[in-house]
Amino acid sequence: MRGFSLLEILVVVAVILIVTGVTVPIVNRSVMVYRLTDAASQVNSNIKMARFEAIRRDAPADWRITKAGNTTTMFVNAARDGVFNAAARAVILNTNVNVIASAGVPNTAGLAAAVGVGALTAVNPANTTISFDARGSVMPVAVPAAYAVYLSDTPNGGAAANYRAVVLLPSGIMQQWMSAADGTWVQMN
Repeated sequence: MRGFSLLEILVVVAVILIVTGVTVPIVNRSVMVYRLTDAASQVNSNIKMARFEAIRRDAPADWRITKAGNTTTMFVNAARDGVFNAAARAVILNTNVNVIASAGVPNTAGLAAAVGVGALTAVNPANTTISFDARGSVMPVAVPAAYAVYLSDTPNGGAAANYRAVVLLPSGIMQQWMSAADGTWVQMN
């Protein structure tokens, strides 16, 4: 006789189910980490666009972040009127990646030390404006601040969360950092 017995087929199906059960969570976690890193790159680029818009127009420009429900919108506001419109260069995040307050981020002091500043001014995830002057420097010049936009793959951080920080120095230079829940920050670029 040719063919497979019922027992052989059941063993093969069991092995496939076990391998799938082990692999799916790993792949899901990898996709989440990729989304987080991609979102950090998009935020970095969006802030750079606001800076370059100020330089291009030889006039101040703003970068804004607003939150409505589960949607966070970050956009270049060249008109400086605080209004988001369809023509604005924007990054829109939903529940897969979250902009979080510094209270939910581990070891922010360690990040500030690694960046080389005394302290980082955390961007309010609900409503913040960062302004650039015509030279592309952060305004106001009288109060130099290094800003940090904290992103996480969970809504409020936590033991299983991964973190990304997009840091804007007073000179307009951008940096991206990553950390797991242990708070060890590593520069990405």
